[in-house]
Formats: sequence, structure tokens, C-alpha cells
Amino acid sequence: MYLKTTSKKIAVAIASVLGVLAIVSPSTVHASSETSETSEAVIEFASGSLSLEAVPDFDFASQTIMATDTSYTASQNGEDSTEFVVGISDLRGTGEGWTLNIALSSFVDENDEASIPGAVIFIKNLTVSRASTATIGNTPNNAEDIDINSDNVATPLLVADEEAGFGLWDLEWANADTTLTVPGASARVGANTATLTWSLENTPE
Repeated sequence: MYLKTTSKKIAVAIASVLGVLAIVSPSTVHASSETSETSEAVIEFASGSLSLEAVPDFDFASQTIMATDTSYTASQNGEDSTEFVVGISDLRGTGEGWTLNIALSSFVDENDEASIPGAVIFIKNLTVSRASTATIGNTPNNAEDIDINSDNVATPLLVADEEAGFGLWDLEWANADTTLTVPGASARVGANTATLTWSLENTPE
């Protein structure tokens, strides 16, 4: 009697185990074979150029010769724009920095004779901004107010230190913030002209 009862219990236990194995999903039995790997995306660039994209002319219009020192406000050769803009492009990708300078020559008359000695151009309220939202690096440092003597000596306008000035930048100021001061009784009749030289040096000063 004892042997029969034990045999029955063993048979029931074996059947129970086989039943459990039959209903277990294979996915719960086998470990996942999923793996991952990494790769690279690479692009190489050659250095581009450092250049001036735009520089303005200053037009001080037609005036009458005065006996005292007089200041005149600039416009852009009759254009409607109310701002002057100098555009700078640094596509070298090196982070070397750069300096934007301006120099003013002496004025001469229509016969190439010297005129208005001591003339000075004053510019104030200069601001610098990124000309592209993709421009990287630190913002260059700009002069807020400058005096440009008519002696052909370079005056710094904008300086990008190392790791600054990447990409496209605009230096801007209002027409009304640009004036020419002419010493009294110093001008010759007719058009008096000077040359503005905008220079972009490839290293910061």
C-alpha cells in the first residue's frame, strides 16, 4: 500500500513539472542575443579666408565754407539707409584672432591740392553683432567712440582676440553718429576728397 501511494505521488509530481515546462514561453528560457556597436561620422575642412565683406563711403554733402570750425553729419551717398555697416568674414577656422583698422588720408581738392588740413572724422556708438546665427566663438571687442585724424595713421575699430571672431560679423553705427569736423576757413571750393583705408590684420593687436 505504501509503495503504491508513493508511486502515485511521484507520477503526479513528474506530470506537474512537465506541464509547467510545456507552457513556459521560449523567450523566457533563452537570454537575448541583441548587441550594439559604435561607428564614426567624419568630415575634414581646409582653411577658408579672412576678408572684408562690405565697407561704407561717407558723404558729407554740399556745404558752404565757414569761418569757424564746423561739424557735418555723414550719409551714404544719398541712400536711404540710416546705418553704416562693415562686414567681416573669418572662415579660417583657426581661432588666431584679427584686428580691423581704419585710416584717413589728407583731403585734396579737385586739382589734387591739399585741403582742409586738420580735418577729423568722429564716430560714436559702434556696436558689433553676429551676422549669422551659426557663428561660433567669442564676440570681438569694439571701440565705442573713435577719432580718425586725416594723417593716414591706422586706428583700431574692432579686435578679435584668440578664439574670438569666428564666422561672420557686422560692425554697425548710425549715420547721425558719424561727423566730419572741418577747421574754419580751411576748405577749397569744389569737391574735397580723402581716402578711407579699412584694413583687416590677421592677428589681434
